[in-house]
Amino acid sequence: MTIKNWQDFGAGCIFAAIGLAGLWIGCGYRFGSLVRMGPGFMPVVVSSLVMMLGILIIGKAAFSHGAAIEATKLRPLILIPGAVIAFALMIPRFGLVPSVLVTAMIAGLAAPDADIRTNVVLSVSLVLFGLLLFRFGLNLPIPAW
Repeated sequence: MTIKNWQDFGAGCIFAAIGLAGLWIGCGYRFGSLVRMGPGFMPVVVSSLVMMLGILIIGKAAFSHGAAIEATKLRPLILIPGAVIAFALMIPRFGLVPSVLVTAMIAGLAAPDADIRTNVVLSVSLVLFGLLLFRFGLNLPIPAW
């Protein structure tokens, strides 16, 4: 079998590996039956479906042509986790507004065509949405400042 679509092949391998890991973990729990499902029922069923999906995608990679896998770009790999870490460190000390602003700005810079105006509009929109949802809609005790 020759692989014609390496992106699908890689994605299928990842799905199959995640499904296999879920099966391995889920087999440690009691399975039960359809009538009385045990704690391992859903993890095993969902992991099996994920693994089968991965196998189907791997099979599809042999018959469909796709683009070559591009080189890894370091900028998003550094900035996206950096934004998550910045949010986790900032939210308890500075509150929701500055944390979301900084997080959105850092994450927005990960795009290859990052534009400062777009990042500012996105950041302010996310702050307003976050305030409306968490502070006023759900009444969560998250400090704004």
